[in-house]
Amino acid sequence: MITESIEIFDAYLKRKANEQRETMHDLERYGLNYRQSQMFKDLMRTGDSVSVIEVSQKYQITTATARRDLQKLAASGLVRMAGTDGHRQLFTYNPDHE
Repeated sequence: MITESIEIFDAYLKRKANEQRETMHDLERYGLNYRQSQMFKDLMRTGDSVSVIEVSQKYQITTATARRDLQKLAASGLVRMAGTDGHRQLFTYNPDHE
């Protein structure tokens, strides 16, 4: 039973490493900087919707920079508009970004 569990865990680790390599290839293809790639990874991992203000606070950047970063991710198709919360635009990971 322990051997089977180790094999399952090993297969999981290999799958995740492959997913990470593919993601890094995608990020290079879209010309993202480190911060933008972190935003993308966070959105992909959590599946949460975020606003410009939330991104600004999390990454300690101006709202203008956060907006530009999210708009670049959206223009690349990596994230999409998820609606609004009052006057705030919300962005979320786009699983159909291929």
